[in-house]
Amino acid sequence: MENKSADFDQHYIACPATGGTRCAACCVYFDRYKGCRRHCASLNKHLTANPTLIEEVRKYYEEKKKTKPQEDANKFFGQFLPTPELNCMFCKFIAKSARGLKIHMRRTHKKEIE
Repeated sequence: MENKSADFDQHYIACPATGGTRCAACCVYFDRYKGCRRHCASLNKHLTANPTLIEEVRKYYEEKKKTKPQEDANKFFGQFLPTPELNCMFCKFIAKSARGLKIHMRRTHKKEIE
């Protein structure tokens, strides 16, 4: 099962949507609405030549999901913590940028500033 990715390298097809080549495994697995499978002649031709490709791709990605370490869904990395310079001194507003804070101050607290 660990050598399946090397097998998928042999399954490249011509993609009329992107104008280049594309891995048939991507078309099979990531195409949720089956638009490629319904409309792409090169993918249909490749799938008739390789009838077990859909099942191989499905098994490969299921195994990949099982081996992937489960991360905590509530884990917070702190990338969206507010900076103290962008907090409004009159209310609880937190701006995304210095310009946003200036606009908030001018529109909301015009009387307090003067």
